[in-house]
Amino acid sequence: MNARRPTPARLGTLLACLALAACDGGGGPVVAPTPPDPVATLQGRIVDQNGSPISDVTVATLGAELAPLAGVSNEQGFFAIDGVAPGVVAVQLAAPRHVGSTKLARIADGELTRVAFALQRVGASLTVDPTMPNTLTHAGGSATIPAGAIVDGGGAPVESATVALTTLAPGDPSFTAVVPGEFRGMDDGAPVLVECLGVLDVTFADLDGNALQLASGAMVDISFPIPTPDPAAQQVPLWSLDVESAQWNREGDAERDDQAGVYRARVPHLAPWCLATAIDEATQIVVLTYEGAPVIGATVRIDGDDGRWSVHDTTNTNGEASLRVAAGREATIAMLLPDGTWLTLATAEPMPPMGETATRTFTAADGIVQSLATITLTWDAFPRDLDLHVTIPPATAGGARRHMFHAARGALAQQPFAHLDTDDVTSFGPEIVTLAQLLPGTYRIAVHNYSGNTVHPLQASGAHVVLQLRGLPTRSFAVPTRNPDQAGYWAVFDLVVDAHGAPTVVRLDTFGPESILLAPMSAGAAAAFRK
Repeated sequence: MNARRPTPARLGTLLACLALAACDGGGGPVVAPTPPDPVATLQGRIVDQNGSPISDVTVATLGAELAPLAGVSNEQGFFAIDGVAPGVVAVQLAAPRHVGSTKLARIADGELTRVAFALQRVGASLTVDPTMPNTLTHAGGSATIPAGAIVDGGGAPVESATVALTTLAPGDPSFTAVVPGEFRGMDDGAPVLVECLGVLDVTFADLDGNALQLASGAMVDISFPIPTPDPAAQQVPLWSLDVESAQWNREGDAERDDQAGVYRARVPHLAPWCLATAIDEATQIVVLTYEGAPVIGATVRIDGDDGRWSVHDTTNTNGEASLRVAAGREATIAMLLPDGTWLTLATAEPMPPMGETATRTFTAADGIVQSLATITLTWDAFPRDLDLHVTIPPATAGGARRHMFHAARGALAQQPFAHLDTDDVTSFGPEIVTLAQLLPGTYRIAVHNYSGNTVHPLQASGAHVVLQLRGLPTRSFAVPTRNPDQAGYWAVFDLVVDAHGAPTVVRLDTFGPESILLAPMSAGAAAAFRK
């Protein structure tokens, strides 16, 4: 696991926080042992309801691993987690002053999966005396907590607590993105697609930010504003979020109160609560191709144009994503790009009738880009700023090599068909490079200690580079621990591409000056250098 790797103690604290939805060179180099190859990698970007990146979000996967894996987002919202088991995994997100969330991701064995998530900032919070009844309101929603209902993990009363309340409504532009779960539910044991008419999240914490809970037998009265358009129903199904599966469980109904303009319910436990109705389903298949080849491992999202449902999935080896959608509705189809932004492929797209299947294909003409290779750099707390550098073969014979780094980040849809997706300057990483095409010649991958090698040397950085090359096993590289000349650059490996596009990885593990970036080093030269 990489990317802002928490210490065991910090990891325990961070995972506990998830339970609270809104917790505030001479002498020759030495080749380090190669770490075990990851099973698969999950990369993504996290933004808030306004689209601004969120740093220090704890991201934990709950899948087939023996223990949860975790990473933390950088200042641009990016994270990367290695060693994720294949299959559908739940991804739990927690950040101070934001509503916690659980989403699903489909992980392919040995592949990179990219995702994008959004978190809603907490709407209102108040420090209260738990021995008294308390009511908190936000955006037309409310929560009333009876006296003595807030207790610690052992069930003991507490003297003071912070209550946080957030109300989400379908009219919000980011509503479907920030709903803290998938738009899937279980109704009397049957899986259903739901359209959400509003979400209310209430949490308790002590003054240190540790989660508190609802006393056994206590109930909280909650209310949701009547949504627009008005469902005109006396009762609307009420659902609570299962944070391990990201699905909603039906728990009765909320009753309409026309005089107050709300739907009311009394709930026996803390959770994100949702007003939602089950809707008829159909299957929409989205196919992504680039120059006739399938685009594998891309995230596709379909958002209902009514702003009440959203689904997503990852393309398979045929470039297909199969999504269960709201039958007969219109929707927007989008693809996640490597830089964490969304490419809109179609708007007002009619979904198929109930029980039927439709297929829609998109190509490079629609702006589709592919990811043939991804290079990810992570490191420890010091030095603060390491930089990933890639020098790229010339576009034409005899041309100049190109140098891609934080000051020249490249492009995917045009030369050099490579892009630095994120540049981290505050420790840990990740820094991520995507290659959309493999040009004949030699790619040199290197790491520079931008912070300087005097106080916190590169060889003590814990730097770790992961190469994921489409169709080939994942390769991992750890920084060598001896650097006698205190050189500031580490040449990690060369990616040599022949005239037919077949790649070969040549491990270098060589320290040197900046010039080490520019001239490709053959395997023989690298071996001679090591001697």
